[in-house]
Amino acid sequence: MSEQKTVDIDDLAFYLLEVAVEFPIPLRYFSANPGRLGGWLNHSVPRHSRSELIASLLELQAAGYIRFLWDGKSAEAVNAAEVEAGIVNGVPLSYELTPHGGDRWAAICGVNWRYWKAYDGYPGFDTTKHVLTTGDMEYTEFWLEVDRRFQVVVPGSVQWEEVRPWFPVEWHEEPAGWRVTYVTQDNETPETSVARSRWAPYRPTPRPTSPLAPRAVRPVPVVDRPLQHLGDEELDWWGAGDPRREFAKEMERVARSDDLATLRLWLRCDGARYAAARRLGTLRDKVAVPALLRAVFSEGDIAAVEALGEIGDERCLSPLTTLFEYLEERKHGPLLDTIGRTIAGFGEAGATALLPFADRESGCQALVYSKSERVVAELQRQAADGGWQAWEALVEMGLLSRRRRKPPSKLTPERAAQLTAWAARPDWKSRFELVVHLLNTPSMLPEDAADLLAKLREDPDPVVRGCARFGLRC
Repeated sequence: MSEQKTVDIDDLAFYLLEVAVEFPIPLRYFSANPGRLGGWLNHSVPRHSRSELIASLLELQAAGYIRFLWDGKSAEAVNAAEVEAGIVNGVPLSYELTPHGGDRWAAICGVNWRYWKAYDGYPGFDTTKHVLTTGDMEYTEFWLEVDRRFQVVVPGSVQWEEVRPWFPVEWHEEPAGWRVTYVTQDNETPETSVARSRWAPYRPTPRPTSPLAPRAVRPVPVVDRPLQHLGDEELDWWGAGDPRREFAKEMERVARSDDLATLRLWLRCDGARYAAARRLGTLRDKVAVPALLRAVFSEGDIAAVEALGEIGDERCLSPLTTLFEYLEERKHGPLLDTIGRTIAGFGEAGATALLPFADRESGCQALVYSKSERVVAELQRQAADGGWQAWEALVEMGLLSRRRRKPPSKLTPERAAQLTAWAARPDWKSRFELVVHLLNTPSMLPEDAADLLAKLREDPDPVVRGCARFGLRC
């Protein structure tokens, strides 16, 4: 058997393409810890350093796969300094897929747009009004029937429309789509909400049809000339007062300054705060700690937090820990996570500050960055008691490994008889559970599931039949 050919994109580049398929991604998201970021984007985050992230984003820009947006406006020739500033929320930078990049992602995953479900949400923020579109009428009918199982669809509210052309995502056009609009009664209870999360199928995430390339070694990009020296044809924005030019000028002016008193004053200036914080961190100016703390507490400045970590003055531990506790209760993502990582960088003193939060999600995520043996012992204790957050932290630290899936094996006659009896049960939920089991059990050979799935594709229940036909999971 010949080896499966790999695609020429590695896991990090593919991840950056995939998370931006349906909407632009603000770069500030990448200041969050992997666990929180994975929850926001509904995607596991491959391990990477910040320099790898910056280099990969610039690589995708050079290939024409993504475009950067500065405050929502297309920005050409974005460089490494701007990307790093965007990650720490120093500038309003985000990115989105270009049609070329979107097509590249779709080709890697073998996307069939006919079975793409575009849920257009709630018109006018009315949660009882629903609009969904797919490229196939039967597929749209299936999703309407799914909602009927868990909500009361108001009689006479269902309206069908053939959409020509149809844009399943902003960067891709299809000849036609089938759209259904309907209204549901606002009578959801905790019981129906739990039932929906337990039983309702979802559109599976497209996955690569071939193995991805090994992780590329990416050198840190070097900015070879200041941004304000780029030609007008490369940077044709608003002319005078262009925020990108102003940002570049501040970066260059601050980078040349060794006047610590002036740098500390610049922390009060919105336009220069990011550059001043970076410079003070590089110079390790301990006198700047109170000014940097002010920037953190009054402005929520992530670059100032990182500068405090570079300076390494333990006087900032107590106020940062107080702010960490305050933000932890309110789940403030990137700033909270940056503070946690900074505290963890203070060695044993940082471990002492963070251990009281070890039983909380944000605390566990911050402790991943600690090298203290006390931290490892506490996480191991919690994991042994069934603490999944501690277990995830130990996995992230490389001290535990995820369980390997068992290789598929032939069904025994007894198990085959049990599955056949399962398929004959009268209630639709039991048969639906069987479909999910057949599609999600990696220890089962495909040929063993094929006959049962073929039978379930003709099931009288539309939800069971649809899930078997379309390969959907719950």
